[in-house]
Amino acid sequence: MRPPYFVFVLVCVAAFIALLFLEQMSAVLFIFIVEAILVLGGVELLHRQMPQQLREARSDNCLRIDGSFSQRRLERERRALAQVRMDLLAAFLLIVLSGNWLAFFLHYEVVPLHVAASAASAFDVDTQTWKQNLRDTRVDKSFEEWIVRKASADHEAVKSQQEFLWHAWPLITFVTVGWALGSAIFLSRAYFKIIRAYAAGVAYRAESNINLDIARLQDATSS
Repeated sequence: MRPPYFVFVLVCVAAFIALLFLEQMSAVLFIFIVEAILVLGGVELLHRQMPQQLREARSDNCLRIDGSFSQRRLERERRALAQVRMDLLAAFLLIVLSGNWLAFFLHYEVVPLHVAASAASAFDVDTQTWKQNLRDTRVDKSFEEWIVRKASADHEAVKSQQEFLWHAWPLITFVTVGWALGSAIFLSRAYFKIIRAYAAGVAYRAESNINLDIARLQDATSS
């Protein structure tokens, strides 16, 4: 018998807490662990939001028409439920992979994420005040050093890329927010599509079980 799904979630959480105490853990491994926990937790959360009526119908499918329990039907319902989790997992992984590609592009081609976070924390609605905040917190220096290390750019190229980023940051913000909203819409639609497909399967199996039980009763009566 396979352990319940939440056991895997608890194992991942325990592994994450243990890794927090390792001083030599790489950033990539840390991100991977966090994403794995979020994905598994999200799958489990959405799975537990399944309508109660559907849960009851699933349980009824494990019983014969005379009320006796059927192990074979239970296993069939478990396989169908496992498929729901796999479909949800696939939806989450698509979101995570697209987000990783976006973060990868921004981090290595536009601006390092830690620099972007520092710039966001120093944000001010007044442009000149924001620029002064960036200078005071040495965010501009960090970005300049990153450009030099990345491409051995000269001073003019550094200034040119800084100016480009200064004018392009609303577009970058728009793309990031758009990805987040698009991911939420995609996940919502995928969830309801998966649940509808699962509900249709439950109804189909319920009808098949009833027809099979009636046929068996008729055979037993006629014999």
